[in-house]
Amino acid sequence: MKKKYILALLLLFAFQLAALEAGVLSDQNYRAELTAQLKARALEKKQTAWELAESNGWAPKWRDGEALYELMALEDGRVLVYKTCNLNSGISIAADLTLDFIQGELSGEHITVGVWDGGSVRTSHQELSGRAVNAESAAVASHPTHVAGTIAASGITATAIGIAPFINLECYDYSSDVAEMTSIAMSYSAEPGKIAISNHSYTLVAGWDTSTSPMRWYGNWGERESYLFGFYGSDTRDWDELCYNAPYYLPVKAVGNDRNDPAPAEGETFEYQDKGPFWRSKAYNSSTDPYIDGWDNGGFDTLPSKSCGKNILTTGAVYDAVYYGQRDITRATMSYFSCWGPTDDGRIKPDIVTNGVSVYSSIANSDSSYAAYTGTSMSAPAASGAAALLTEYHKSLLDGEYMLSSTLKGLLIHTADDLGRAGPDYTFGWGLVNSLAAANLIKAQADYPDKNVISAADMLSTQTSHTYTITCSGSEPVRVTLCWTDPPGSTQNNLDDRTPRLVNDLDLRVYGPDKTLYRPFVLDVLNPSEPAATGDNTVDNVEQVLINQPLAIGDYTVEVSYKGSLTNQHQQYSLIISGQTLSEPGVTDLAVTAGPDCGQVSLDWSHPAGAQGYILYYQENSDQAPFTPLTDGTPPSGTDLGMVDSVDISGLDPLSTYYFAVQAYSSAGNMQMSNIVSAAADQNCTVTISGNITTDSGYGVADVLIASGELTGSATTDSQGSYSLEVPLGWQGGTIYPARDGWWFEPAAVSYTGPVNYNIDQQQYAGTRSADFDSDGIVDFFDQSALAAVWLSECTVEAPCGDADLDLSGFVDISDLKLFVEQWLLTE
Repeated sequence: MKKKYILALLLLFAFQLAALEAGVLSDQNYRAELTAQLKARALEKKQTAWELAESNGWAPKWRDGEALYELMALEDGRVLVYKTCNLNSGISIAADLTLDFIQGELSGEHITVGVWDGGSVRTSHQELSGRAVNAESAAVASHPTHVAGTIAASGITATAIGIAPFINLECYDYSSDVAEMTSIAMSYSAEPGKIAISNHSYTLVAGWDTSTSPMRWYGNWGERESYLFGFYGSDTRDWDELCYNAPYYLPVKAVGNDRNDPAPAEGETFEYQDKGPFWRSKAYNSSTDPYIDGWDNGGFDTLPSKSCGKNILTTGAVYDAVYYGQRDITRATMSYFSCWGPTDDGRIKPDIVTNGVSVYSSIANSDSSYAAYTGTSMSAPAASGAAALLTEYHKSLLDGEYMLSSTLKGLLIHTADDLGRAGPDYTFGWGLVNSLAAANLIKAQADYPDKNVISAADMLSTQTSHTYTITCSGSEPVRVTLCWTDPPGSTQNNLDDRTPRLVNDLDLRVYGPDKTLYRPFVLDVLNPSEPAATGDNTVDNVEQVLINQPLAIGDYTVEVSYKGSLTNQHQQYSLIISGQTLSEPGVTDLAVTAGPDCGQVSLDWSHPAGAQGYILYYQENSDQAPFTPLTDGTPPSGTDLGMVDSVDISGLDPLSTYYFAVQAYSSAGNMQMSNIVSAAADQNCTVTISGNITTDSGYGVADVLIASGELTGSATTDSQGSYSLEVPLGWQGGTIYPARDGWWFEPAAVSYTGPVNYNIDQQQYAGTRSADFDSDGIVDFFDQSALAAVWLSECTVEAPCGDADLDLSGFVDISDLKLFVEQWLLTE
């Protein structure tokens, strides 16, 4: 029972907001020209690097296990190398619960997610067939196939099901990634033929790398850590610029696996570059040569530059948050490899984390091959799949509208489960993705469009601030998240340059009922292991205020403002708010239908505004509250059904009348009971009348028809003379009789007066086979001769006794003679 809603943006504003703008890539001519330029530039850079490799005898492309390495460019006299980030995600991030929650609401065409990786996807794999296409020619490889399966495998092998098992995939080799991303990035909502999400499980090599022999150092020679960590370079800026020009497009990026990569052993030979793109070698000296990666405070400052973008979603890897098939976030401990922030200017990275350890998915060996891989290459596709689920759900509830990328990113951050130190940190970012919590907020926005649960607006340079008022009951924490797609920042040239890359510095403030000021989280780039504090955040384009309980009851004011001026005279932003008081969920329109099976009823109802789930209640023979809990039905009364709109209840007593209700509840804990309906679970119910037909001597009579003129059914006795005749529950009665052909003493018929509501096991019939063997109506000397002949022949299984066995004992003896005499005497 789907409802459609129109997204009402900021209806309570006292000022006029400008309409949200499409990005400049909405101009398709400009887009095509820019794409061609970027592709030509990427190809030229790669060709130059490969020519240099050939002239020096270097491998331009190589593997280290499943990780692929490839020369991509020369920059400032040094080679730049791409590598894929290799080393049961759905439950960890609550995607399995999200699927259950949203599937009834999904409709229309499924979205397409882009995949850029090292090679092509095996699109014929049984998990991907018909939904994945390769947009260009490249060698099929297991890494991109595994990534694609983690996002979208259909679940033919249940343990390998993807996060979003119904979406489509458009797959590319990463060689010209920015050009190709530019060609299909979504610049306005639902732009035809464009994508809103893409996955990138690769990064630039930085610091120490052991994939070659001897191992190599990627960084400026003379510096003891690689400048590429935390670095805002030209590639970082390119991605930020693309996202700014296509504000409905969110790239999801693996953070990388470089934390704690080792340096060579003392005296071991390694290679480095100095003043030109040529590898030099020397013996390692720990007192003068570069430290191990992540030497600072045990792993901080290890983000490769491609992971440092402001406008992308950077994803780290944790262990699987699953215990005995259930989500358990205490098990989402930090992996041994996932890179940590901060960026050089102190921004919070990674943004979020998902499972990246031993993820089981499809590989390219065959159409039915699978393997478990480890690395942030596996965590990014889990986040991409979650983003796709939420985009599908938002699109279905809100008239086909897509979210701004800042909305989608902000929503994933806002609803993440906090891990590690309280608040955001440079290890887990904002926490473990919780797609179910995010879906609940989308549902709340659809149900309450005037509450600004999820909203977007455009701050103009002619305005100083926007304000929102929310009412809070004090029953749950208040959380407000501000996120915006910032213009590209200036690139840096120096190691650990602390200059902020933020261009438009928006500010989030919340004022309590008593005018208490609440500021957003801030982290200290110089003390990365310290827990988050609150203050004025001047570096991040995500800000969040959290007000924990106990908190004052009343109206809170949310204020969005900015410092200085706004580049391009405006800045679009997204705002997510939870913890405000929403209306109680409306009463559902409950209906009941008995059957189709005995002891079963079916309930269905409409989804009221604000409902986040339903509790089932029912009881026997009374419509008076409170409902007495029952355990005889399945599911039992008192069961939390979650977000469904129907349920079948079985195991009920068909002779009782039951009264049913469902109680809707909201995310704030508000509850509302539905109307009460009643039904008897007596459809297609039967009872059994059973018994035996035997001879006077106690032997069973087989193949006797048992029937009644008032019934359409019948039964036939088995080899022991037993029968079981089904009659409808509540049968109003009639006569049940056995067929009497060939019997001397006719078994009596039995009559019943209804209603018959219980099984009956009491009918016993007895009789004797007729000795009138020649069927002339009397028992005489002819019949005596026939009996004697059989007796004297000593009948066997091969030569049966036939009709002469009057008591059905299996042989002819003195008992049969006595029965014969009785019948003879009665016919004289």
